[in-house]
Amino acid sequence: MTRHGSTFPLLNRVVVLVLGSLMFVAAVAAFVMPRKPGGPDFVEGVLLVVFGLAGAAVACLSLLWKPLTGEALELERSLPVPDRPDVGPGAVVYLGRSILKTVEVILDRETGTIHFRNCHVPRGFLTSADAWFSCRVDELNGVHLFRNRRSTTLTIVTPRGRAEIPSTGEGYQELHAALAERVRGTRPGYSADHPMMGMTYVAGAIVGLFAGVFIAPRGADESVLGACMLAGAILGVVAARLLVWIGDRYLQIGLTQPVGYGLSGALVGVSIGTVLPGIVGWNPFWLVVPVLVGGAAGMLFGFVKQSGEMAGPGERLSDGEESA
Repeated sequence: MTRHGSTFPLLNRVVVLVLGSLMFVAAVAAFVMPRKPGGPDFVEGVLLVVFGLAGAAVACLSLLWKPLTGEALELERSLPVPDRPDVGPGAVVYLGRSILKTVEVILDRETGTIHFRNCHVPRGFLTSADAWFSCRVDELNGVHLFRNRRSTTLTIVTPRGRAEIPSTGEGYQELHAALAERVRGTRPGYSADHPMMGMTYVAGAIVGLFAGVFIAPRGADESVLGACMLAGAILGVVAARLLVWIGDRYLQIGLTQPVGYGLSGALVGVSIGTVLPGIVGWNPFWLVVPVLVGGAAGMLFGFVKQSGEMAGPGERLSDGEESA
């Protein structure tokens, strides 16, 4: 069954536009009307730039997003596309839309080849989607099913990068079923392509930010405290990526979910640890233990979700998907 529709309703777009605009205006106002003479210091300036750019980005997203309609997809399907490959009559065709472009995935059953249009992003720094990318289906390194409250995304990991396919396009169910029959688990070494990696980075940054607060010297001024928080956030992201890399390179296991959930659990422990001293009295024990327990519980939960995802030759997942 085909599916199409918008995952970004008008009310949500308005809310995102207002919040993004407020973030951008607040950042600009902090530069124009600084709280202290001389303007913001380096750390404050970096944080304000990041805050402002994030606000501008989400505001632009709300304005540029185009609703997905069945009529528009049918028109796209009928138009000629440069370099579109010739495929057999039994090919599975997915057609959808990203923020600005139409995306297409064609799985040719006869040749065992899969073709991506405007959705396959190569690995690397600041890379953009390929106009076309093709590979054999048996070369795929994994297929992940990532669900949230409003939508589902299928992440297809290839030898060169990955493609994220939203469930709102035409032919999604057919593509998902066809890949589930043909792709065997996630091969070791590609867990950084898991769709949860972004959450892992965010959790690492937040945990590192709190760590920067704790390691800052007592009585430090705002500049030193801000520098410690910024350094902690950066190191938290680096540490999360390093742990996942070690798991891929040396342990041959995927650590994206254990690390992501572990850091999230540690963050919950930090929140509990800041409240408990006010209830039971000051003791470093109540600061450290909740973080360790939360981190351990999160990692255990991540390992349980991760179990069975890594598959070697001849093995196959029960349903060919990973949900988070």
